[in-house]
Amino acid sequence: MELISDFLTAHSAWIGLGLLVGLITLFALEKFPPVIVSVASAAIMLVLGYLPCEDMEQVFANPAPIRV
Repeated sequence: MELISDFLTAHSAWIGLGLLVGLITLFALEKFPPVIVSVASAAIMLVLGYLPCEDMEQVFANPAPIRV
């Protein structure tokens, strides 16, 4: 587990950039609904530690982002 943590820490900028490119690509291809892409990317960022739980709770406490 420490090996994975060290890898994520050492390459966090590249991983974040890859996630962003993948997100934009999935939005552009429109293969999946935007809601699925958004929630999946938020979940991946939450699991990898890019998005703190408190910030995610604040965003989804407001119903507007979910409706959009």
